[in-house]
Amino acid sequence: MIVTLINKDRIHSIALPDKVRGQYWIYDSNENSSKKLIGIEGMNGEWILKSNKEVKVIDSSGSPIRNTVLSPLSIYNLAAKEQDHKMIVFTEPSTDDRQTFTKFLVDKDMDISIGRTQKNDVILANQFVSATHAILSYRHGQWSIVDENSTNGTFVNGTRVKSRKINMGDMIYIMGYKVIVGSCFVSINNPDQTISKDGKVLKQFINQPVEAPDEEED
Repeated sequence: MIVTLINKDRIHSIALPDKVRGQYWIYDSNENSSKKLIGIEGMNGEWILKSNKEVKVIDSSGSPIRNTVLSPLSIYNLAAKEQDHKMIVFTEPSTDDRQTFTKFLVDKDMDISIGRTQKNDVILANQFVSATHAILSYRHGQWSIVDENSTNGTFVNGTRVKSRKINMGDMIYIMGYKVIVGSCFVSINNPDQTISKDGKVLKQFINQPVEAPDEEED
């Protein structure tokens, strides 16, 4: 299972092992420091998210609870002492398609809308993605992205952004979906095969077979 802490500034992810055993911490880090935030423990075949003195797990009624069982594709709210900003834990299964990327070419200037509803160019079928989540733009060889006031945020290289220029090699993160940006292409993963897209906007790159030259006769 992949567990991602999402706070007002950054994301922090850990991959839990297949064998449900041991204790792990999610860290809250910035440029200057890193500290343990909340713990996860494997008990009786289940991963348990555990409150501590500084950070509490919050249930659906808004009340703090001691712990809760983690399930894939779920969100858990946290509350920290002396902090009033939103913090959530997002869980997803650890599958090969989250680490496999497909390359799509861009051959002209364009805006690519990303979101949950069918009106978008790239549709992410995930309840935690906003209806129109972000706009990825390509203009004169330069990429940029604008977050469309999404609920759970758009992140570039782990940092939450409202709008930002994107450089080659940067990675965009939207609730488990990842987009790696190249010079005139993007590479996108497809968690649980939940992405659909407009083929007129993004054209999949297909490797052309290279034919070996004919050998000359002696």
